[in-house]
Amino acid sequence: MKTNTIFNTLIRVSFIAVTVFFAACSSDDGIKFTPGQDGFFIVNEGGFGNGNASLSFYDKTSTSVTNNLFESTTGKPLGDQAQSMTVYNDFGYIVVQNSAKIEVISTDDYALVATISEGLPSPRYFLGINASKGYVSDWGADGSTGTIKVIDLTTNTVTKTISTGSGTNQLVLVGNHVFAANSGGWSNDNSVVVIDADTDEIIETITVGDNPSTLVVDEDNDVWTTGAGQTVYNADWSVNTEESTPAFLAKIDHEDFEVALKIDAPSVGMGPAGLKVDSNGSTLVFKYDGAIFSTDTETVSSTDDFTKIIETDFIYGLSIDASENHIILGIAPDYTNPGSIKRYDITGSFIDEHTVGIGPNGIAY
Repeated sequence: MKTNTIFNTLIRVSFIAVTVFFAACSSDDGIKFTPGQDGFFIVNEGGFGNGNASLSFYDKTSTSVTNNLFESTTGKPLGDQAQSMTVYNDFGYIVVQNSAKIEVISTDDYALVATISEGLPSPRYFLGINASKGYVSDWGADGSTGTIKVIDLTTNTVTKTISTGSGTNQLVLVGNHVFAANSGGWSNDNSVVVIDADTDEIIETITVGDNPSTLVVDEDNDVWTTGAGQTVYNADWSVNTEESTPAFLAKIDHEDFEVALKIDAPSVGMGPAGLKVDSNGSTLVFKYDGAIFSTDTETVSSTDDFTKIIETDFIYGLSIDASENHIILGIAPDYTNPGSIKRYDITGSFIDEHTVGIGPNGIAY
């Protein structure tokens, strides 16, 4: 979209008294941005190696999408493989893995604040700790040497490296404890580490199952994770079922750091992934067996408790807009053409669909 089109859109919505456009975190009359209320960013990963990642924005006032927002505002491309974005303290931290950087933008006007590239060979996810400190998971130059980089948010520089495991991926904060899933990256791991956010020291390593990747926190502050398992192949590329392990869903007690529940998929090669939790922290939503399923955190005990709620083609990204308890799916028919987002309510009823960039993998607000 052309720059003047974005500018005109911002002018139009700024006069709506009841709703402030997502970019406007504050205004002259003291109205403050409410996360998710006015809209959300869509991270478009792009085709790996093509440098065509992009950022879109869904405006709830006009129920429309603005595409190529980062490039139109900053005058430069976003980069190669936008892995994730986190909004924290009025800044958007866009992690661009294959470009080995984090682009920091202001959510006030989308202006580029900083580019963090020194000391980030393969960054994945950002987590804000406090006003002056953030964590970024990193796979390392070899794709498996997992670390967490400590970021000084006042200078936007890497100040420390915490060795964590292989392919460190998603992070969640519970109290002053950071849980980090070691997904294996290009190798294998089976652990979630717990870090004291005050000292940046690992205080516990929890064995959960092969290649845990996603993490969410439920209403009781317990941590749930999904893992891909490990598929081992024979010389003829058939699956070695005896040595392979299934994907899984697991619950970690946030107080004693023990695995309180683990549910294995019934067969190798299928299993829960892309785990999210609803706004109440009581319903898990995830990809499973080619569709979207949900389950209750209090009653789930086996895969029999998984309920299919959405079935559609080309599912890539899965997110939840907690302000409205809506499920947002990123649809990617391929990695050379624009994808779309589909919105659903938490029961799986379709709301609408909008064209976005290539490979939409998540949202941020």
